[in-house]
Amino acid sequence: MYQAGLKRAILGPLIVALAGLAVAFAVILSMTREQLYQRDLQHAVQGFRSRLDGRIDKAVRTMEAALAAVQSDPRIDAAFAARDRQKLLSTAEPLFRRLNAEQRISHLYFLDADGRVVLRVHAPEDHGDMPARATLRRAREAEVASHGIELGPYGTLTLRLVAPWRDRTQRLGYVEFGIELEDLVGGLQRDETMRSFVFVYKDLVERAAWERGMALFGRKGEWDRFRQVVLISHDAAEITPALRPVIDALGPGGRPEDLRSARIEDGHRQLLVALLGVEDITGWEVGKVAVTADVTAVRQGFYRDLAWIGVLTAVVGLVLASAFYWLLDRVQKRLASAETRLVETARAAQAASEAKTMFLAVVSHELRTPLNAIIGFSEMMKGEMLGPIDNAAYKGYVGDIHRSGSDLLRLINDILDIARLEGGHIELKPQRLAPADVAGACLRSVAGRARREGVSLIHDIPSGLPPVLADELRLKQILLNLLTNAIKFTPTGGSVRLEAAMDGGMLAFSIADTGVGMRPEDVPRVLDPFVQLADQMTRHHEGAGLGLPLTKNLVELHGGHLTIETAPGRGTTVTATFPLAPANDDLAPAAEGEAVR
Repeated sequence: MYQAGLKRAILGPLIVALAGLAVAFAVILSMTREQLYQRDLQHAVQGFRSRLDGRIDKAVRTMEAALAAVQSDPRIDAAFAARDRQKLLSTAEPLFRRLNAEQRISHLYFLDADGRVVLRVHAPEDHGDMPARATLRRAREAEVASHGIELGPYGTLTLRLVAPWRDRTQRLGYVEFGIELEDLVGGLQRDETMRSFVFVYKDLVERAAWERGMALFGRKGEWDRFRQVVLISHDAAEITPALRPVIDALGPGGRPEDLRSARIEDGHRQLLVALLGVEDITGWEVGKVAVTADVTAVRQGFYRDLAWIGVLTAVVGLVLASAFYWLLDRVQKRLASAETRLVETARAAQAASEAKTMFLAVVSHELRTPLNAIIGFSEMMKGEMLGPIDNAAYKGYVGDIHRSGSDLLRLINDILDIARLEGGHIELKPQRLAPADVAGACLRSVAGRARREGVSLIHDIPSGLPPVLADELRLKQILLNLLTNAIKFTPTGGSVRLEAAMDGGMLAFSIADTGVGMRPEDVPRVLDPFVQLADQMTRHHEGAGLGLPLTKNLVELHGGHLTIETAPGRGTTVTATFPLAPANDDLAPAAEGEAVR
């Protein structure tokens, strides 16, 4: 009978907790897959953005160094001052060709003080116009070097640096360098799994000019390929059709948006896509850089790892269940043998008692380790530490797992305390305790449960009560057991009252409820471990029947006694008495209590 009660008390919650944990673990892993997609994309894009920003900064420094080299050449300075285009071209062109080959500098302008082009070294036959660019305007207004990305007349994005050119007496004009954004972006592709494409918004470019620019630079493109953007880098044929819906979703120019990302299926491939806004020097978004990363191999590795995790979880669960049943069967066999010998001799009875104590201690210790893992993982899932759980049913399952695990842990702790009491291994650490302080702490601990059950908590601790001599942890355990038991068997709308008063030379704590009560002849039975009354009023309440026996033993260990007064339908009053502490004036008197609801 003892073994059957233990199986019902432990096996049920353990099986439910393990099964629920396995289901919730699988759900969390499947949800984590999507989070990993986004994390990989965020890392890839952040890395690309960081490298692009670094490349732009490096390009600016490169153009600043080129500017210093041009301005330090006295031949170029003399030719520019004299506006001798032929001499200026012959002296500046070799330097420009070297910068173009080594640093990808694609533009070199010399402009007069009014902003009119004196010489385009990269296109010497074209001169005399006045470019309307923000970099030039800012350099003219501030008389300092200005740099930034600008959209050119052919629909290209160019990083430009414009700086004033002065001699000792006057401003001669301006010099301008440019590097194509396409060259900066293209150099960032680390391997074949990453691709990048540069787009500009159609409403910022004239189609005829864009087509002339594509022909001029020898590029291929289709104006009508995408809805609101045009490609200015690479061949449009390189863009997978699966990417088109993402690109077509791009809006017109405006302030840069937050990172936009997507995961697309391209046949058997998994692609992560990110869109980074490109701002011109005025802060206006003029285009986008689309970055794609092929993560097919990474996803396949994730699925393999997920399969191995599932297999490992199943194996661990099977081993744990087998070990539990083996341990339980082994201990039960030893108990059966000890109980048989108990019938024959008193010595056999002592052996059976020792076997039972060992069983309780061993099972309790063996179960605490996996149970702590169950409670810990379910607490993480309940708090959504690894990400949100969107399904309300799964949230409910996680809550059930946590509650079942916590109930089981409390049961195991009670079992372990019973074993320690029977083996004489519990040692008290008595100290002076103020009754009001201990009672108040216990009432606060059960207040939440009382509210959920619709039960009123009332306490009456008169002022001036002397302190008791007790182990604080065990005294709170006693009062919490009695308060919890009273709330559990009190219907909604009832009340539980905690009082403290002198009882001869002892201090008595009384917990009275307006609950179901029980027959007086059943009181001795409920003080035996693993016994629950099976009448109509109590059979719906959970528990292993350890609370009152454990409480009685702890009270008596303090040198006090426990009494129960009850009647069916009239509630129950449980009184526990404790010895008083020696006189000491250091403790403040306890305050009177009031109703807690």
